[in-house]
Amino acid sequence: AGYPEFGRGVQWLLAAEDARPPAPPEPVWSSLALTLRYPTYSGRAPRQLVNPSGAVRALAGTDVDVELAVRRPARAVQVIVVHDQGDLPSPPPPERSDLSQGTDGLWRGGFRMRGPGSWHVLAESDDGGSPRRSAPMALEIEGDEAPEVELLPLPRTQAEPSELDRVELRFKARDDFGIASAVLVFEGPDKKEVRLDAGAPPPRARAWQHRYAWDLSSLPMQDRGQLTYWIEVRDNDPGLGLVALPDPPGKPARSAKMTLKIRDQETEHAENLESLAALRDAAVDLLARRMLTEEPGLARPEEARPVVDAKPAPEA
Repeated sequence: AGYPEFGRGVQWLLAAEDARPPAPPEPVWSSLALTLRYPTYSGRAPRQLVNPSGAVRALAGTDVDVELAVRRPARAVQVIVVHDQGDLPSPPPPERSDLSQGTDGLWRGGFRMRGPGSWHVLAESDDGGSPRRSAPMALEIEGDEAPEVELLPLPRTQAEPSELDRVELRFKARDDFGIASAVLVFEGPDKKEVRLDAGAPPPRARAWQHRYAWDLSSLPMQDRGQLTYWIEVRDNDPGLGLVALPDPPGKPARSAKMTLKIRDQETEHAENLESLAALRDAAVDLLARRMLTEEPGLARPEEARPVVDAKPAPEA
């Protein structure tokens, strides 16, 4: 009587309440096989799960092929998928998928994983009794991370190129399933972004090192001077989940921003010509002033004549 369970048992006895835990539902199937067919962009081979007992974890957009044998004869079998609300404004309605029975007595069908939630099987009895429902099994979505990109600084020899030079940009990109594209983005003094294709990565490349030759002579005149530039890459995620991608297609990632100062050779040449012209004019003016100015201590022409002795010569 000193145990707490005794007091609760007395209460249940006096209330004539059956406090035994409910019996687990009878399994609907006697055998179950799931085949996970991953999205094409992932590059993964199909995977089979036989009589799974835990959560099914896969990428969004994975097709799940179901093959099961029911314990009791059924006239219809359905798979019902219930999604979690998550970041959605309202929970999506359950998705129902009918299974078809083959000549071997197995029921086959499938559904597509688009978000986290659960799924269960509903079998309608042949004798018209109440439908049998299996215990729900969890669905978990495997994350597809955003890509990463690293832009390397320019060497010192290309620190201040001219508008006629070509600079070589080097960057590294990584993604868990594949890189789809790379773009060079720069903005001039007007803060207007200009986008240039930086090259196509190999198909389904998960790690990519690339060199891009940037021809500065192709820049518009108004964009020359001091530029801010960076590399933007996108992965190959097509956005097959319930939550749409914020900026499709793929998920973007940006490198750190770099600054590039471009020397204008035409302007420098014009400035040099102006400086030389100004120097020439100053030299001519100085020469003219010296030519028009009398040199100190310089005698006049008439003062420079020799003095002649006017005394008469002695007589012989």
